Amino acid sequence: MKDTEKENKKKFLIEIAKKHRTLAKMSRIGVAVKMLLALSLGYFDILTDFLVAKSYYDSGKFDTAYATAGFAILAIVIQALRTFKQYGKKSWKLRYGRTLAALLGLGQLVEGAAVWTGREDSDLLVSDHGDHLEYRV
Repeated sequence: MKDTEKENKKKFLIEIAKKHRTLAKMSRIGVAVKMLLALSLGYFDILTDFLVAKSYYDSGKFDTAYATAGFAILAIVIQALRTFKQYGKKSWKLRYGRTLAALLGLGQLVEGAAVWTGREDSDLLVSDHGDHLEYRV
């Protein structure tokens, strides 16, 4: 009786593991799609800001062009400052590396790659800022 019970439990656990593995793969694909969409929209937004500034500059509206480019640059600087604050209790290499990436406009790409590869600490993914997408893996 005990052998049959063990075999039944083993079969049951194997079936659960098979379903869980499939669901985990699907979840990872969903995270990748969401991350790709967020990255695409973020970089498209930066690109369009600078293209609008260029069109103002080409049409001779220099003040408007400088203001538009200034706001785009200000957004990148603010993102770098937020990144610097977010990684405040982590190692200096991580803190300054992520801040530099944010200043270069690569912050989303670096953080997205860290989430995708599973190298990101889960406590760093919880933020009080509600204006950008975040993921828990």
